[in-house]
Amino acid sequence: MPLDESTLDAIQARADAATLAPWTVDVRKGDETKAMIYRRYEFFGPQTEIVTLDIEADDAEFIAHAREDVPAMVAKLRELLALVDPIIERIDPDQIGTHSDRCHEYHVDCLALAVRARIAGLT
Repeated sequence: MPLDESTLDAIQARADAATLAPWTVDVRKGDETKAMIYRRYEFFGPQTEIVTLDIEADDAEFIAHAREDVPAMVAKLRELLALVDPIIERIDPDQIGTHSDRCHEYHVDCLALAVRARIAGLT
C-alpha cells in the first residue's frame, strides 16, 4: 500500500473515529493469555468503558498501544515527508542511477528519493 496523502488521511480518520485514548489492558487472572481493553474517563464521576473483551493478551497490548501509536506515526511520517518532498522535487529523473559527475551532485537527492520510495512502500 503506497503511503500517499489520501492513505495517510484515511489512516488518521480511522484513528480519529476510534474510542478516545488512552486504552488500558487488563490481563485475565488465572489465564494470562486472555485480556480485555478498557478506558477510564470522567463523566459525572469516574467511568470505565470496555473497548473489547476476551482477546489474546499480546493482541490486546498491540491494539491498546496502537490507539496512540498510529496517530503518532502518521504525524511523524507527514513531518518526514515534508522534509523530503522539497528535495525530491529538484531531482532530475534522467540522472538517477547514472554514474555521471552530475549524479554525484545529486547524491543527497538520490538518497532522499530512495527514502521516499521506501516510506511509500515502493521498494
